Amino acid sequence: MLELVWMEWKSSRFHGWTQRFAAALIGGEATLWYNQILDKPPLIGAPTGWHQDAALLGTEDGERLISCWMPLHAVGVDEGCMHFLDEGHQDGILDHPRLGALPCSRGFIELSAGRVVACPLPAGGVTFHHGLTPHMTRANRSPRWRQAVIQRFFIGDPPGSRRTAST
Repeated sequence: MLELVWMEWKSSRFHGWTQRFAAALIGGEATLWYNQILDKPPLIGAPTGWHQDAALLGTEDGERLISCWMPLHAVGVDEGCMHFLDEGHQDGILDHPRLGALPCSRGFIELSAGRVVACPLPAGGVTFHHGLTPHMTRANRSPRWRQAVIQRFFIGDPPGSRRTAST
């Protein structure tokens, strides 16, 4: 969580900009759900397989979700940059294998390479993706750590919020 390393991040220009940009993209007031710092170690950083965030949350929640991914340094294919399925958000929720009883217990999906778009970014570059967009990252094969910040925003009440939990 960013709060553990940057106490003032919620009042930063960066956070304000990403929240406003997410709201403009998704077409409604965007509420921060959570944030993470994602690290992949050098040379052995494991890939993250193809998945949709919506498949972990459910159709209605996935439609209201947008994620912001920002590397803390330049990332290319060798460092594990994001890959997206072009226009994949229009395909609906794909069949993710169930790994357990909980709705969030889902595995990765298999996709053909035909519509895949790799998104190398410079330091400070960002990607935003819809909750239905299939995405993945490859292993970090570079000699340095791959570090990125993710922020997830929702239109309306995020999952687990008090108002959502009491209804």
